[in-house]
Amino acid sequence: MWSIIARTFYPSKLFTKRHQKMTGIFKRKIPILYAFLCMIIGGIFAYFLINNSITGSQQSLQKNAYSDTIVNNNLNTVRLNGYHYIRPILFAEPRTESARYASLKTEINKIIDKNKADGILATASVYFRRFKDGEWIEINPQDSFQPGSLLKIPILITFLKMDEDKPGVLNSYVICDKLYEGNVVANITTKTIKVGQR
Repeated sequence: MWSIIARTFYPSKLFTKRHQKMTGIFKRKIPILYAFLCMIIGGIFAYFLINNSITGSQQSLQKNAYSDTIVNNNLNTVRLNGYHYIRPILFAEPRTESARYASLKTEINKIIDKNKADGILATASVYFRRFKDGEWIEINPQDSFQPGSLLKIPILITFLKMDEDKPGVLNSYVICDKLYEGNVVANITTKTIKVGQR
């Protein structure tokens, strides 16, 4: 069939010469060992070529991906690190305290000062934030104090994350081997942890 088609397009002598050259190439016998080695070398070469191009592109993308704080129109914007094609925003908040809640801050300060004068308070720290738009005020942010039961929240978050990574953590038991030593006095002592019990 090919010879009939080829003869319609090419003169017969030209076709026969080309046909002889092509058949001469395919008549050569290549040992199976050489063919197998060529396939292995080609596969190794392709693997390293593809692997190097992927690694290089990942390194360049990671170099350009960063966690930053951008001051933009009175907003601090913090973005997440380590993504290839996007830079997702972790959070954005106003840089300065809200002018809208200046009167609220004044009222809270009056209450704190009155309680200090009456001997009820030694110090007080207040942080107020409106979640709808992120506006905030703070009073005595540098004061430190015992977090009390709020300390349980990051511990809970940590255990939930551990259970996400390794399911079954929440089904395991933790044995208390020693009690925390400090100057913290528990207010509720109805059910306390005992050493050696879970």
